[in-house]
Amino acid sequence: MVGQYQTSIYKATVKVMIVRPPDDSLTAPSDLTEGQLAATFVQLILTRPFLNAAEERLNHDVSAGDVEVQQVRGTQLMEISVEDNDPQRAADTANALVDISIEQYEAIQTGRFVSSEDSLQAQLAQVEAQISELQLTVTEFSEENYQAQLKDLETRIEDLQAEIENLQIELVTLQDTADFSTTPGRIRTGTPAATTEQRIEMALNTDRLDELQFLQTLYQQIYVNASLQGGGTSGEGNRLDQLQSTVDLYQQIYATLLSNYESIRLARLRTTPSVVLVEEATAPRRPVRPNPLINIGIGGLIGLGLASAIVFFKEQLNETLRDATEASNLLQLPILAFIGQERGLRRSWKSGSIYAIENPQTPFAEAFQVLRVNLDFSQSDYPLRTILVTSPSASEGKTTVAINLAAVIAQSEKQVTLVDADLRNPSVHRLLNLESDRVGLIDVLLGEKNLDKVGQPSAVENLNVIASGEVSMNPVGLLASQNMDEVLSALKRESDVAIIDSPPFHLAETSVLAAGVDGVLLVIQPGRTLAGAALQMLEQLERAQARILGMVLNRVRGRGDGGGYQYYGASSYPRYDLHQQGDELEDSM
Repeated sequence: MVGQYQTSIYKATVKVMIVRPPDDSLTAPSDLTEGQLAATFVQLILTRPFLNAAEERLNHDVSAGDVEVQQVRGTQLMEISVEDNDPQRAADTANALVDISIEQYEAIQTGRFVSSEDSLQAQLAQVEAQISELQLTVTEFSEENYQAQLKDLETRIEDLQAEIENLQIELVTLQDTADFSTTPGRIRTGTPAATTEQRIEMALNTDRLDELQFLQTLYQQIYVNASLQGGGTSGEGNRLDQLQSTVDLYQQIYATLLSNYESIRLARLRTTPSVVLVEEATAPRRPVRPNPLINIGIGGLIGLGLASAIVFFKEQLNETLRDATEASNLLQLPILAFIGQERGLRRSWKSGSIYAIENPQTPFAEAFQVLRVNLDFSQSDYPLRTILVTSPSASEGKTTVAINLAAVIAQSEKQVTLVDADLRNPSVHRLLNLESDRVGLIDVLLGEKNLDKVGQPSAVENLNVIASGEVSMNPVGLLASQNMDEVLSALKRESDVAIIDSPPFHLAETSVLAAGVDGVLLVIQPGRTLAGAALQMLEQLERAQARILGMVLNRVRGRGDGGGYQYYGASSYPRYDLHQQGDELEDSM
C-alpha cells in the first residue's frame, strides 16, 4: 500500500568507452593510465558546465544527484546512469550527457593547441599577402615599392624579436617555478616537480621559440638581399632578379609555416583521448524505486516469506547450469548437440590436427555430425552463411566447438572459412599450428590487406582459416567498422559457410559481431556456465536483434547402459556430470 503513494523512479544507463590517444608523448613522463582517464571522465561529466549544457539542450533541470558515473570493473567501459520519474526523459538525459561529454571533452583536451594554430594561421595569411604584393612589385617595379618593402621587412623583424624575447622570459619563468627533470634522484631540492600541464606548456613554447628564430633568420636574409639592391634605377634588371629571389625566400617561409601548422594539428589529433558510444540508453520499463517487495516486507510473515524466496532465487542465478534440463528450462532454447569431454584433444592440438576429423568413429566426432545436421535443418527458411560461435564466459570450449564444426562442415563438400575474431586473445592459429599469426583479420580491418591475401589452407580439404593477426588495442572500434561489414559480405561471396570464433560474450565487441551475422550458436558447459551470465547473454542478443540458432552443451558425460556417450532429442535428456578437468590447454579454449 505504501508504494501506491510514492513516485516511481526510473533509471536509464548508457555505456561509453574511454580510448587512450595513439601518441601521448607530450604528457610524458606522467602518462595517464586507463584508470586515470576514466576517473577524469567521471569528474568532468558531473561538473556544472556539463550539466548546464544538458539542461539547455533538453529544456529541463538536471541535478548531479540524479547522475551516477562508474567504470565497469576490468574494462575500459563507463556506465552513465540517470534517474528520473519519467523513463523516456531519463534515457534522453543519459544520451545527451554522452553527446555533450564527447564534444566538451574533446574541446578541453585540444584547447591547449588553439593559440598555436591561430598564430600560425595568421602568419600564413600575412606571408601569403606579402608574396602577392612582391609578385605585383616585380611586375610594376618602382623605387617607392622598393622602399615600402624594406620598411615592411624591418617591422616584421622587430615584431619577431619582441615575440622571441617574450617566449624566452616565459621559459625562464617556467624553469624557475618547477623541476622538469625526468631522471630519478635529480629533482632540485625545494622545487616541486613539473605538472603535466607545465610540461605541455614547456614543450609547446620551446617548439614555438625554435620556429620563430628560424623565421627571423629567413627575414633577416631577405632584408640583406633587398638592401644590397641599392637605390636608383640604373640596375633595374639586376634588382628585379633580386626581387624574384626575395619572392622565393617568402615562399620558403610560407612552406615552413604550413609544415609547422600541420605538425601542430597532427599533434592535437594524436594526443587527444576519445570517448566512444558503445550502447545508447533506452527508456526503462520498470522503476527502480519504490520496490514493492520491500514495502510488502513491512507486513510481517508474508513479507519475510517473499524476501526468503527472492534470496533463494538470487542464489539459484549465481549457481551454474548443472545439466541439460536446467539449461533448457532457463534459456528456452533448443539444444543442438551434446559434446563429450575427450582427453585426446590435447594431443590433437599439439600436432595441429582436428580431433573430429582424425577420430571420426568417436562419440565426440558423431556429436559434431549431429550438430551439422541440426544446423542444416535450422536454415530451411533462412540460409546460414555466417555463424558466430560464442559463450557467456571464457574457458567454456567455444574455440574447440568452432574449429571442429568448421572441419565437419567442410567434409560435406562445402567451402568453409574459419575466422578468428577474438582480437584480444586469439588461439585458432596456435591450435592449428598455422605458419603465421601476424597477418589476419586485423590487417583487413585496418585496410592493409585484402581478404583473399590473409587466408591460410588447413589440413582439411575445403577448409580455409583466417587468423586474427596481431592483438588489437581497439577491438570494438575495428569490429564495429564498415570494413567488418564488408568482410562479412566477402565471406558470403567466397565461401559456402563462414564459422566465426568470437570473444566471450561479456566483452562489448561480441554484441557488435552478433548483430551482423546470420546466426549465433551458444556454447554452454554444464557445471561451469553461470545461469546469471547465460541469461545476461541472452538479453543482450535479443537487444541486438541477433538470430539465436540454439545451444551446444560442451564437455558433458552421459551415463548410459554401455557406459559411453549417448545423444537424445530436445525433449529427452540424460543426467550429465562435469568430467574432471585434466586438460589445461583445452580448458582455456
